[in-house]
Amino acid sequence: MKRENRKKALSRSNDVHRRVGDYWSHLRNGVEDIRVTVVNIRRNERIAAGKGEFGAELLVTAGSTRVSGGDQTELISPGRYFVPLAQNHIVRPSLSLYFYIAFPQLSHFFAVSVTHVDPHSGLVTLLACFVEGMT
Repeated sequence: MKRENRKKALSRSNDVHRRVGDYWSHLRNGVEDIRVTVVNIRRNERIAAGKGEFGAELLVTAGSTRVSGGDQTELISPGRYFVPLAQNHIVRPSLSLYFYIAFPQLSHFFAVSVTHVDPHSGLVTLLACFVEGMT
């Protein structure tokens, strides 16, 4: 049986280390289409001390695409969220920022989580994932 529509997918996921004020960007065709800036490190006021008490304020820009946050993130302003630390590198949608775009022949999915925070050095580790699919 011949397939007329072949699905193609591109997926990238990696840990990136950034200091407060630095950013990570995703390039598509040499053009930046997603930027994640580490704005600040602060305590997570929602949980008890000693249990993943820090997180990072992230600013995500993705053109005109609206970024959403999981139910354990805190919206500060459009595109800017406080993202709690994902304990033991177990990334959950509730602890992530994400967006999804679907067109008739193309779809994109992006998610980012905070997997490590060092408040003394200002270093944050992000797990960023970008998936692009075509039909």
